[in-house]
Amino acid sequence: MLKPHRKDPPMNPKHLGFIITKLRKQHRMTQETLAKKLNVSSKAVSKWETYRSAPDSENLMNLAD
Repeated sequence: MLKPHRKDPPMNPKHLGFIITKLRKQHRMTQETLAKKLNVSSKAVSKWETYRSAPDSENLMNLAD
C-alpha cells in the first residue's frame, strides 16, 4: 500500500496519475506490462499517468488488486 510521503502531493483524484506511475515503478513494471495485466492498451496507461484520462471503475478495482 502507498504510504503518504512528505514529497508526495496530497492524495486526491487530481493526482491519480502520479499514484499509478509511482506504484507501477515500485513494482518494476512497464506501462506495457501493466496494460497487459489490465487488458488495456499501453496508450491508455500512458493517458492515465499524464492526467489526460482516468481509468474506469473496473480498471480502478483491478489496479487496487
